[in-house]
Amino acid sequence: MFKQKNIKKRLTKELKERCYQIGIPAVEEPKITWNKTQFTNYTGDLRRRKSILGRADRKNNTINVDLANHRLYDSTMTDIRHTLVHELVHMRWQYQKHGVKFNQLIDRILRGEIFPMRITADVRPLPGNISGRYAGESPVYTLPNGIEYTLKDFSLEGEMLV
Repeated sequence: MFKQKNIKKRLTKELKERCYQIGIPAVEEPKITWNKTQFTNYTGDLRRRKSILGRADRKNNTINVDLANHRLYDSTMTDIRHTLVHELVHMRWQYQKHGVKFNQLIDRILRGEIFPMRITADVRPLPGNISGRYAGESPVYTLPNGIEYTLKDFSLEGEMLV
């Protein structure tokens, strides 16, 4: 068994560390809830699920790690940590479906592999940062540090192709 107060503190700290590890920018760090009621309050999701251990809602940037359900299954801290990472994978790689690759990704994260930071809309250039040159049909952007790039330099996941 575990004490909820201690586990919440530990998981809140670990959430920040895992977000950095898998490349979720700090401005996009999800809100974490600990039971179905809190999750419903943040997301408005009224679907009834009895034995769910965790849930991710990308639209509302919220994840749920249901401690009461974990207690029903006599979960260890390792099990709860696995649920947290599982839900973060849903947040980071929204198109990744459950399966072998999904589980391999969770294992890589739990072993400590660090992933590149996801590039999001908030780091794309503001109007006026366009250098005036064009590469094909895509304008060339110049970052404040002088690096130039086009949107073709980014994958569909938003990571810069190197």
